[in-house]
Amino acid sequence: PGMTGYVRESSSPYFQDYRASGAAFGGITFTKGGTEGARIVIAGFPGEKPLIDQKLASTTDSSKPMAAFFLFKGDYITIRNFEITNTRSAGIFTNPSDGSENIKHLIIEGVHIHHLYGGDNVGGIRLDNCENCVVRNSTINDIYDTRYSSNSINSEPYGLHAAIHGYGPRNTVIEKNTIYNVKRGVYQKQPNAYGEKSNIVRQNFFKNVSEVAGYNAPPVYDPEFYGNLVIDSGTAVKAILHETASQSKGLRVYNNTLFNTTVLSYIRGITNVEVFNNIVVGSNDYPIYSERTGAEELGNQTQYSLVDYNLYYDVPNIALIDRSGDYYYFKDLSSWQTAVTTSSAEHLATDPGANSLFTDPLFAGATQGDFHTLNDSVKVAGRGGLYSSELGVYGLFNDIGADAVSSATATKSAAPKPPTLKID
Repeated sequence: PGMTGYVRESSSPYFQDYRASGAAFGGITFTKGGTEGARIVIAGFPGEKPLIDQKLASTTDSSKPMAAFFLFKGDYITIRNFEITNTRSAGIFTNPSDGSENIKHLIIEGVHIHHLYGGDNVGGIRLDNCENCVVRNSTINDIYDTRYSSNSINSEPYGLHAAIHGYGPRNTVIEKNTIYNVKRGVYQKQPNAYGEKSNIVRQNFFKNVSEVAGYNAPPVYDPEFYGNLVIDSGTAVKAILHETASQSKGLRVYNNTLFNTTVLSYIRGITNVEVFNNIVVGSNDYPIYSERTGAEELGNQTQYSLVDYNLYYDVPNIALIDRSGDYYYFKDLSSWQTAVTTSSAEHLATDPGANSLFTDPLFAGATQGDFHTLNDSVKVAGRGGLYSSELGVYGLFNDIGADAVSSATATKSAAPKPPTLKID
């Protein structure tokens, strides 16, 4: 414990064909960790970002898919400043050796993971049974699903996969990352087994993502999605949950800015959902959506407890409430503000949107990627109290995404090429 190992850039990419006995995946493998106050750190040398290229290879001993870093055992580990490409598994993968164990207090920071090609359940980072883990200040893009032959983003002959994927993470923070050209941004495929807090997703920049933050299997407890900039994407937060012995609850979605993004919040089977202080511009669907299934008869309820203090502009509709095929459409803010009173719409605790706005936020330069607002009303329209009185992402943070990216133009729209590596 307490050791730091630096890796220098090389004239040739690093490649590691290794698999620990009993491991289902290969790569640079951790079987021990550090302790609180004495972490194990493996990092690119300061100012450098060594490239690990796994050549889409499998381990030679038993044809297992390879990650770049595979955490088989060990807590209090930091992985920093690497570029990772061409893995058939996740770029960084936590997969504890014993299902009763967790990988605890992992920090992943300053990495760039791109152009991975794999089958089912591949992500740029896989956080399986990861407890109190952090992914920050990293870029993840172009993660591909070889089971499909095309995607809607580019000409790669494959489908898209997740940037950050996980079975059973708990108390995990995803912050200040830049994520683009993926199917899912942050995806919790299964809940943790202990009923603890789900993912916190904050201060990230997302572009060209079909589903930005997804929760697929219940129960989900107290996830948060706030202070994110999302452009040219599908659904920002999707929590479609059903048929569970425990009620999912406590989702909060606030102070996000969405531009040309279809849906802000899409829920089913989760209660105590709060959506506030967001800016939504350019949606071509219903920014607020909820649906009911037969699972509600099993006791799994769906309800927004607060949907207010949001700004909508250049959107044809506001909300859709689906009661097992009985649809309530709210196409303008005035009808949404009386949703409960006039239609007895389920899934709403009270009439929503009393303090919301339908007005142009006057972005400083959306076509140039500057989403600061010039409309002064945005700066005083927020919920206030324990939360910001200003709407949108810049009501909370001044810098968004990896390396303090403050605008969309700071990210690459084309697939990046590996750097020219210097010889030490």
